[in-house]
Amino acid sequence: MLSRIEEYEDLERVSAHFGRAKPCLQLGIGRRGLASPVALMQMSSPKSQVIEPESHAGRGRPRRKRILLVDDEESVRQTISIVLRLDDHTVIEAENGRTALELFLRDHFDLVITDFEMPIMRGNELAVRIKQHSPAQPVLMITAYAERLREFDNPVDGILDKPFHIEDLRQRMAELLS
Repeated sequence: MLSRIEEYEDLERVSAHFGRAKPCLQLGIGRRGLASPVALMQMSSPKSQVIEPESHAGRGRPRRKRILLVDDEESVRQTISIVLRLDDHTVIEAENGRTALELFLRDHFDLVITDFEMPIMRGNELAVRIKQHSPAQPVLMITAYAERLREFDNPVDGILDKPFHIEDLRQRMAELLS
């Protein structure tokens, strides 16, 4: 596993390879995984989202939290994990709801971020079981089915539509962890 500094340096090497482009992370995530490449090289523009460690990226974001990240798509977990680690969070990853629940029951997490559509146990089932053990535990769901989920009684504290931008994720985290 790469350290936060090695991850950032890796992004810098990619940027150097493409000239003046800045490393950007665009989470173009659809129902069946990534709809666009995870790491995109874009020329600097107002819409670019440069990955920066939190210490350089602004104020008002939660610092140094333990986050349980649950998604069956490895590339999605890796992408989100890089961003969270660059923001100085500790990230524990799980590929399905059952594994996530096992991890949750034996450890403390400040936030659980889960996908909805996963094999073995869906994200809403995971959220119900987490809330049974710890009603105050913040759970953020990332999903392409957000509109449908908002129509039902859902145990999560927040829903983030796929695709989403890094700043949207950071904003939702700040809201849930404040």
